[in-house]
Amino acid sequence: MRWWILFLIILLAVNVSAIEVEINPFNTDYFLGENAVAEVIINEQSVEDFTSSKISLVDSNGQSLSSGVIVKQVRDRYIVYTKLPDTLAEGDYHFQVKLKYQEGYLKEKYFYSGNISVISSSNVLSVVPYIDLTQSPENIDLTVSSYKGDFNVHIYTPSFMQPQREDLFLLEMSPLRYFIDIVNTPVDSEVSFQYGDKEYIIPVIGPEIIINETENITNGTEEEPVVPLADRIINIDFLDNSEINVNITQDKFLQGDLKFKNTGNVEIKNVQFRLTDNLNEIIILSKYTFPIVGPEETQNITIYVNELKNAQIQYYSGNLTMTYYETIKYFPIKIYVKESPEEISEIIFEETLETNQTSSDDETSDLLNYSDLFGGGNQQEQKVMDVGIIVFVLLILLVIGVIYFFYLLRKKTIKKTSFKEILKTKK
Repeated sequence: MRWWILFLIILLAVNVSAIEVEINPFNTDYFLGENAVAEVIINEQSVEDFTSSKISLVDSNGQSLSSGVIVKQVRDRYIVYTKLPDTLAEGDYHFQVKLKYQEGYLKEKYFYSGNISVISSSNVLSVVPYIDLTQSPENIDLTVSSYKGDFNVHIYTPSFMQPQREDLFLLEMSPLRYFIDIVNTPVDSEVSFQYGDKEYIIPVIGPEIIINETENITNGTEEEPVVPLADRIINIDFLDNSEINVNITQDKFLQGDLKFKNTGNVEIKNVQFRLTDNLNEIIILSKYTFPIVGPEETQNITIYVNELKNAQIQYYSGNLTMTYYETIKYFPIKIYVKESPEEISEIIFEETLETNQTSSDDETSDLLNYSDLFGGGNQQEQKVMDVGIIVFVLLILLVIGVIYFFYLLRKKTIKKTSFKEILKTKK
């Protein structure tokens, strides 16, 4: 009897190991209008390639979705996704993979995922189906929008990501750019978007981890000397000594680069930038974290003002803060959004050369004078406007003077005749 038991164990082991394809949806509940996303892992290679024609989303009756499924190979797996159209019937669906395998003879096999429930909702999120970090980028520029409805979204990211903010308010069909800095080595993980009672998860695919078991042998190159603790200078400065002060209309979009420099003699890690008060409502930064800024290194961040051209008519005021270690530095920003349709000249960001007295040898640096950039265009326009008003007033006074001059001249040349003299002449 023991050999029968052994045979059954071997048979079960063969059946378990025979799962050639795994299909794992990232969410069990989806709204109409969202992307249904799943991970496909092929444990045993088929005799044919895995393409979009080999996978479909089917309903409980076995009917395939007509829109098809997109297949994207990322590293050693596949990310598959499909848009759930508004016309799709609510109910349960599942992904189905169909591949051929050689088992003595050519055999077509079917593989299924677990069920996903599809329902309609008044609020629907629109975002990329996955995040690819296999090339180890320093930051991510996502587009997040509302496919339907206006709602708040809270975003949860893994520890190696530093998002610009965690909460967004989305307006229907009004996309927002969402920046995330990569502050550590990325690994496979997930980003979660929560709105209302819904959690929408998208996968994050990190780079392939290569384990090097060989010893680290130095090649004889001379290492960079370590600066003694007592001689270390840790300092970063904004390369500008003024504030951003600008007046714009609701349909105006501005952008420009703000430079900063490590004026010390050691590298500074984890330099973070944040916007205070209500500046987050009108400004987006191209980057919020710099993992390392080397000594004497100059970096810049791009500032986007009213990118969606839908700012409220009000004052936006606060600071751009730069934080490193225990130090916080402030760059003041003031923006006034006007309702008036008067034209405001296009702001062009130009570099101006100024002397920066930061060292004993009077080293000069390229600085961005933001007084002449964000606010400068308005100041210059105001000066032109003031000159125009003065010229206009002078012209009015000149016309009045000429009229008065001719009036006096006419008064002197006309001879006055009394009423009695007129009667005499008539007699």
